[in-house]
Amino acid sequence: SQALRFGLFPHSPLCSGSQLTGVGAAQQLTNGQLFNKAYIQKWNLLPATPEEFNTSQVLVISTDYSRTYQSAIAFLFGFLPVFKLNDIKFKFNHMNTFCSAASTGMQCGCGKATSYEKQENKESYRLRHSSLFHNSIQQNISAIAGAPKKKLPVAATNDNLLGYICHNLPLPCRDPDDKRTCFTWPLVGKIWKYFDIATQYSASNYAFQKNKRLLMHPLLNEIAQRMVHIAKQTEPSRFVLYSGHDLTINAMIVALGVHNGKWPPFASTLAFELYRETQTGEPRSNHYIRVVYNGKDVTSRVRFCKGELNADGLCPLAKFLQFVMYDNVKYFGASSYKEACAT
Repeated sequence: SQALRFGLFPHSPLCSGSQLTGVGAAQQLTNGQLFNKAYIQKWNLLPATPEEFNTSQVLVISTDYSRTYQSAIAFLFGFLPVFKLNDIKFKFNHMNTFCSAASTGMQCGCGKATSYEKQENKESYRLRHSSLFHNSIQQNISAIAGAPKKKLPVAATNDNLLGYICHNLPLPCRDPDDKRTCFTWPLVGKIWKYFDIATQYSASNYAFQKNKRLLMHPLLNEIAQRMVHIAKQTEPSRFVLYSGHDLTINAMIVALGVHNGKWPPFASTLAFELYRETQTGEPRSNHYIRVVYNGKDVTSRVRFCKGELNADGLCPLAKFLQFVMYDNVKYFGASSYKEACAT
């Protein structure tokens, strides 16, 4: 039913805002192929042959948007050894934080997170309006768009320009009666420079950090608990795909402490890997995690893994569990997520 609602792939003759394009689908298809090479061909995470592969080992959770659903489809087509869409377990979540009260038992409305967001927005607003660089860019944008008396947002303009840049299209122009005005590459460079500055500021902002740690806590808890069930062999899924947004990944890398000061680019991936170390003669197995952001191992920078890595550069699963069960809420002077959201 969801496929009928969204369509399996982008096929509109005209692109409107927030739609997945053919280029975006191709990016996700490539991501899937790279994951297939790394996790199936190299590490045997899933059986590589159609005879052995079982779709019950795969779970897909997507936000309720055509672009995230279609991104997941493109990724899976490149990743899975057998692509049978009707057999794949699909779930949908209307929140870009992927909070699920049914899965975690946690509330998905966090009053304290909202307070931190308002605080951060006020500080960002003050920074923007005290920045001569920002005001100059904003004036240029407004003049080109034919709205000199209206201050058009730099971030929204950047989002719209990316659609032209990523598809190798000429930069947009306006054709009034008297004079043709166009966006230029020097102005695009200035917009990107400011956007990077603003992203770096936000990522290091105290209120922003707290907001993201609270918002991402339910999802981090869900991931950690699912890993526990996989370790105990009480969870059939061996691969779980969350198909979300740049906002989702940005919030998560801030919560983990691995933000590099850059906004996540298109088709970004953040992978949580679970490893089992078995030792001959010992009845128990040790479990570890690795975190990979856009193909780079960032485990050593994860806030609960610093100084805790084993000889192979892996972080004990126990440290992840300690973070989501105790340390992250303790950071807010609370003993539970509910209390942290209320304080």
